[in-house]
Amino acid sequence: MRRLYLVIFFALFGLNCFSQSENESKILGEWYYYDLSKFTFSRENIFQLQVGNKLLIEGTYSFVHNDTIRVFFENNLFIDYIYTYYNDTLVLYTYKSKYGPLKNHIDEIILLTRRNKVKSLPDTLINLQTDKFVLPVDYTGIFYVSYNQPKGQVQSFDNVKNRIIKIPSCGYTKTSFKEDPLQYALEKMCFIQNEEYIPFFIDSRITKMTESELKQAGFDYESKYVCVFGFNQASRENINDIFGEDIQGNVLMFQVDTLKNILENLRKY
Repeated sequence: MRRLYLVIFFALFGLNCFSQSENESKILGEWYYYDLSKFTFSRENIFQLQVGNKLLIEGTYSFVHNDTIRVFFENNLFIDYIYTYYNDTLVLYTYKSKYGPLKNHIDEIILLTRRNKVKSLPDTLINLQTDKFVLPVDYTGIFYVSYNQPKGQVQSFDNVKNRIIKIPSCGYTKTSFKEDPLQYALEKMCFIQNEEYIPFFIDSRITKMTESELKQAGFDYESKYVCVFGFNQASRENINDIFGEDIQGNVLMFQVDTLKNILENLRKY
């Protein structure tokens, strides 16, 4: 019987190692964040992050868990990228810290694709639920959503199970819904104001574009948009002051305004 247990253990161990090794090999090579930056994972375990023609970061990497790539830099510094891989699509996200008050606070979420490839996703992700943010009538300015809050607004869904989050006139709200990095990376969100849908964009994309590129892409400086800044962009002290209490967990920050005003605000950062 003991021998049988050993055979089963090593069989499962081998299967797990094979599966992990297979995933690792699929991540090798170059990955692109639109045309803005390039992530490279070489067979020699060299990691490079290039923005435009400039090499921004270089280090070594290793797979430390089934879902984590650890990149090492000088002075024993490292960063952990949690990854999810789907064919020609790679989602990476990081946390501000694993310990202390910033534990599990999302820092960055990036969706990467192979060069000249489109996002290739299974139906479970293509059909991933959407967060529908309902904005106050004629509201403009910054607004915040604090996720995974025990005393957050009552959960609400539309007829196809999309999550509905209502923003009050004060510009901030708590929801009991849990944040979803994949949902954010795939931009599964929409914004409704005055019963109309407002177009939106992720700020990291827009800030890299010139005025001519913006116009070529169809943006209008005087039209209203929602800019998605990302998770935990404001300091926690500032967040606590805005909500009037100590907020634990992830807070997503947005701005709804004309493109002209949004760009002016982005230049302040």
